[in-house]
Amino acid sequence: METGLFKKIGFCILLTQLIAGNLSGQKETLVYLDIAGEGNRTSVNVYLDSLYNNWSDKQQKFLVFLSRGGTPPVVDVTGEYSSEIKRVIRTAQNISLPNPNADLDTILKLSDKFLKMDGDVELYFFFGAEQVTGYENHIETILERILLTHGLLMEGGKLKKGVSVKVFIDALEESNKKTSLNHPLRDKIKLYDQYQFTLY
Repeated sequence: METGLFKKIGFCILLTQLIAGNLSGQKETLVYLDIAGEGNRTSVNVYLDSLYNNWSDKQQKFLVFLSRGGTPPVVDVTGEYSSEIKRVIRTAQNISLPNPNADLDTILKLSDKFLKMDGDVELYFFFGAEQVTGYENHIETILERILLTHGLLMEGGKLKKGVSVKVFIDALEESNKKTSLNHPLRDKIKLYDQYQFTLY
């Protein structure tokens, strides 16, 4: 009798662990794309190809947001590579600079609708160099506002456990493509070392 009871208890514990493991393994991903200017859009598509190919879990939730300045953004919440996003990145010309306040407002509304932002969260941001070094620093006006609004930062501004942030910056010139960021941008972003930066 006791043996059977212990077996049932053991099974319940194992089931609980499996469920907890599955839940903790689920990730949510938010991608913000700024392709204004004449930057290296081929690299953007290459990175997106890689991201979409790695999103194999159908239970995973996604929000991909392509900013187009004064034109309505292109949004994908399916987790499948949107042909529209790929086409716009490849063919669009003279896209105006992002409107950070408008983009932020739309992203927050969409993320509230499609994401929970309460577990493992991956955030990817593609910025032009001028959006990082200019007067309106999009790392502060978009990236960190999203983190703050969704409670993804701990006291002191450190990322919560399970949250990762990757920032891709258009280096504009081939000579500036150094993942060590040993170039003029380094002084501008040294305050954001907890984020993973890549130049494309």
